[in-house]
Amino acid sequence: MKKGAVFCVLAMVVALGACSNEENEATTEDEPVVRIGSIGADTDVWRFIAQSEAAEDAGIEIEVEDIDGGVMKNNATSDGDIDANAFQTIGYLESYNEDSSEELVPIATTYVEPVGIYSDRYESIEEVEDGAEVALANNLA
Repeated sequence: MKKGAVFCVLAMVVALGACSNEENEATTEDEPVVRIGSIGADTDVWRFIAQSEAAEDAGIEIEVEDIDGGVMKNNATSDGDIDANAFQTIGYLESYNEDSSEELVPIATTYVEPVGIYSDRYESIEEVEDGAEVALANNLA
């Protein structure tokens, strides 16, 4: 699973080269800089990718910024503070665009983190009785 996730994200490295802002002061003629907004464990994945041979071979320098919250990452992308982010479903992106009147678009897809089941009542899934009520998050992320 981890290798598959890294492979998917590495495939995005080439696509992200198109996101580079030519007016960015850190940009050199030889190596465009792509600024990625991320959070938590994904930040570690992006830092690994930034130091990878694939990024070097593509001639792309990747800067990773740890940004809390989906709306904050999308706002930073819309404002040009970062070039791209990777954290959301298409539905969440569409909802963000509608609510904010922005026009962010997906340039590639990536892996989806597994969703966990949490309880302070049960120790294992086997303890949940048939017909028990289960709450699901209603946000689109």
